[in-house]
Amino acid sequence: MIHKLLNETFDLILMKMDQKLHISQKSSHRDLVTNVDQEIEAFLSRRIKEMYPECQILGEETDKDIDLNDKQVWIIDPIDGTSNFVAKGQEFGILLTHYQYGKAVEAYFCDVIKRDIYHCIRHQGVTKNHAPFTRDYDLSLKTSLISMSACFLQRHVKHKDQLIKDSLGIRYAGSCAIDGIGVLEGWLGAYGIRIASPWDIAPHLLFAKELGLVCLNLDGSEREIHQDTPFIFGQKEIVETLLEYC
Repeated sequence: MIHKLLNETFDLILMKMDQKLHISQKSSHRDLVTNVDQEIEAFLSRRIKEMYPECQILGEETDKDIDLNDKQVWIIDPIDGTSNFVAKGQEFGILLTHYQYGKAVEAYFCDVIKRDIYHCIRHQGVTKNHAPFTRDYDLSLKTSLISMSACFLQRHVKHKDQLIKDSLGIRYAGSCAIDGIGVLEGWLGAYGIRIASPWDIAPHLLFAKELGLVCLNLDGSEREIHQDTPFIFGQKEIVETLLEYC
């Protein structure tokens, strides 16, 4: 049912992209929200509530205090990568995570333009567009592209010049969904995330467990959903090597 809903949502977003956007700022000129973010979150919230009447909704645009230990909670990022959505109409996605009694039970990474849906179920693995999804992750730092924003590189990487020399290169899409998918697919070895709210990172935590990836804080500890600290998501060997540069 969620796959069908997501495909309907893709259609709705693409239709709205042909209409005039109403854009406003949240915390800064780079922290944008559009009428489409708000409308898509309302659409997803309404439809999910129809499927799960007892659930709570934690969404980026209607952020409110929700206890993830409740019976059922859905965490929604309706347009992840709003600046990309506004500026170029691509490299943005949807992130969904379903919590039950404090544990993530399923999660979704979606590339809206490519219409790719990555679905993870706790202890049951991952699918891509309904087909089983696995990858052999065997990159090293020198053969790996790394995703980090300029802010992450500047503020959290002490040996940034050496990292640039030692890695295959630094790339950054600017969307937790799209950069996250890059790690899932294996063309990114790791992704550094500086500012992350629950709707941004909840899927990463579950996908990491199912695919043998890691989400580590810069002190090497495992990332938890309520923490407000930078962390790195990716292949274990590469993430642990990256921490030596931080």
